[in-house]
Amino acid sequence: MNHLLHLILKKTKVNKLIYKMLNWGGYIRRLPSASSVTPEQARAYLESLHKNPRNSCICTNEAAENPEYDLQIIVPAYNVERYVAECLDSVLAQETGYRYIVKVVNDGSTDGTARILERYRDKKDVRIITQKNRGFSGARNAGLKKIEARYVMFLDSDDKLAPGAVEQLMRTAERTGADIVEGSSKKFCGRFTTKRYVHADLDNAPASALFGFAWGKIYKAGLFANVCFPEGYWFEDTLCALVVHPLAARISTTSHYVYCYRTNFKGISRTFRGNPKCIDSYYVCEQLLEDREALGLKTEGKQADIARQFKLNSARISSLHDERADIAVFVLQSELMNRLFGNAPSDDISARALLEKDYPSFKLQTEWL
Repeated sequence: MNHLLHLILKKTKVNKLIYKMLNWGGYIRRLPSASSVTPEQARAYLESLHKNPRNSCICTNEAAENPEYDLQIIVPAYNVERYVAECLDSVLAQETGYRYIVKVVNDGSTDGTARILERYRDKKDVRIITQKNRGFSGARNAGLKKIEARYVMFLDSDDKLAPGAVEQLMRTAERTGADIVEGSSKKFCGRFTTKRYVHADLDNAPASALFGFAWGKIYKAGLFANVCFPEGYWFEDTLCALVVHPLAARISTTSHYVYCYRTNFKGISRTFRGNPKCIDSYYVCEQLLEDREALGLKTEGKQADIARQFKLNSARISSLHDERADIAVFVLQSELMNRLFGNAPSDDISARALLEKDYPSFKLQTEWL
């Protein structure tokens, strides 16, 4: 289905009516079954399309016992000569009583990014790290390797911090003692705001209230003491929802706008469709669920959350227009769901479809719900 049409249908809730009509009308019975495909066959087929990077998020970062700074802002930079100065200027213009350090990681840029960053090298509390290209996760991880502050923040180099962001986020964190504080954000294109991600002022918010992006929030440094972004994958921000957010003992949100996200027509969120590397959506999820177990994070009662992530994986991979790939992903997600939850009951229809290995039902939900 056309992506824009799908968004319109979801916004107007017409998708739910269509789903009921197709389900009631017997369309679901005409969809293929996945019962004849083994997990081994499913994995082999996906690997033939795109290899699994197989990189864990578990690591060891050096965190200062008595940090000099309140906040460490990590800015990965790759070929952003058009935007990086505006990004860094928005950081250096912050009016706050909190001390912050900015770590900019030049991830093997081949344009004029390095030349522009040289203008900031002598700025107070700015560190420029230069490395060979390791991808978005590798750049963020370079900034995490040595944590010199009580809190950490991620800022994409084509985006901007809103005025007062550091002050508002840190003040909220100190008042509530939160491990994660997220603020409201604006998505912009040129001079126009195209979307708003709005929060209520909540001192004790559930993890489900957080948006899935790494940006727009501050994290207590200890959350990243043994965690990094798994390298080699697309959709690396999946780490936040599956690992980092569950590690937090307390989460707060603020209605204050803290982040300005630039519309990027060449970003992964717009260009993944039809590329076999979109299978990373499942691969990274599988790896992070394995890492969760190693970190001692529980999955009890999380059927609906994980089923929602699995449905997102399937929706992304369906852009390949390859029924064998769709079935393969479903088979592996169904196997993983059953291993995690067994016969545990669930009120979530997507979780039930996965647990019952009902591919036609799950496929219809992925397309319309």
